Amino acid sequence: MAKKKFYAVRIGKKVGVYKTWAECQEQTKGVSGASFKSFATMKEATTFINPLSTHSIENEANVSIIDIFIDGSFEKSLERYSFGLVVDNAERATCNKSFDDARFLSNRNVSGELFGAMYAFKWIIANKVKNTLYRINYDYEGIEKWATSQWKTNKALTKCYSIISKQAMELADIKFNKVPAHSGVKLNEVVDQLAKDALSYEVSTIDLGFINFEHVYDEVMDTMLRD
Repeated sequence: MAKKKFYAVRIGKKVGVYKTWAECQEQTKGVSGASFKSFATMKEATTFINPLSTHSIENEANVSIIDIFIDGSFEKSLERYSFGLVVDNAERATCNKSFDDARFLSNRNVSGELFGAMYAFKWIIANKVKNTLYRINYDYEGIEKWATSQWKTNKALTKCYSIISKQAMELADIKFNKVPAHSGVKLNEVVDQLAKDALSYEVSTIDLGFINFEHVYDEVMDTMLRD
């Protein structure tokens, strides 16, 4: 029996969730810039239309904002992926690590990007203060889209990232900001180089502090096997 699908139209003639592909086509055909996707659950479909808020701050002008820049890299010959991270605060905190965990090599530089975001969450939660918004600046769209369920998670790592990012957003006020790659933003260039430098470092194990990555991974794999 074919699995039931829900067709979410975010940009179309009429925004909404539809039960058939034909209805979805009717609302999107001929619409310039139409945005639509199919999902296995109604919750995922409605979240695609109305992304989850990533923080509880109503007026960003009344709070301090700390910017964190992240980027990822991958080197096929070394079979490693890595990330670079810079916190744009008075101390200009930095972090860069490389990994060779075979489970995530197929994701190439995306693995580095996602671990960069997860280590940004780690720093935020370890250093968070009240009335502060932590803005994660990224150039890979999945950093935000998987965190806010705007993209479907098909692989184990993206599923883990989705779970971990939502846990982080419950613990701290986090916002995402896309910065175009190689556009002259200084700290974006800095993290790009930090990520590349890390490929030559001794590889690290995954330690996020605020959440046990392996526990999340095991739960994700159990769910995928049942499905």
